[in-house]
Amino acid sequence: MLNLPSSSSNLISLKGTIAVAAAWLFGLGLTLLASEHVESSLSEMLVAVCVGSGLIAFAASLPGALIEAFRRKPVAGSPDRVLPVTAGFFVGVLIRLAGTVALAALCRYQLPASSEQIAAAILLWYVYLTAVEVVTLAFALSDYAFQKRDSLLSSGREFAEPSRSKVNPSVQ
Repeated sequence: MLNLPSSSSNLISLKGTIAVAAAWLFGLGLTLLASEHVESSLSEMLVAVCVGSGLIAFAASLPGALIEAFRRKPVAGSPDRVLPVTAGFFVGVLIRLAGTVALAALCRYQLPASSEQIAAAILLWYVYLTAVEVVTLAFALSDYAFQKRDSLLSSGREFAEPSRSKVNPSVQ
């Protein structure tokens, strides 16, 4: 049976998807403002790359969020919590790579802007949205690790005998 996690704070990949969507909406607003002050061919390219990059970023963040949301509930104490995030992120990287190449080819043949302008705009969006997702996932995973550590420590479990070193048992 598939179970949704009890709280949205457990959905690490969903946090990345929301952060990417928010960053893209912010960038879309800036792009629309900038496109009013440049020539029409450059404006058309900026908006097309912005929309295409946003769609690619959203599609790339979906695998991790969906895998994490609809997977079977892991056994208590299982280290299986990070696996869906990593698997979803790597599937997302492949989607992002293929989508970016397709966007570059489409823009190059359909838009009047130069290849250098198109490549620069696509690279800028790629780096911006990927960085937002990676930073958000890193913070969410570290929050999860601290919560896990705190729950293990509060349960009274002792991880090592405090008087002996595990590296060198002769050291007291």
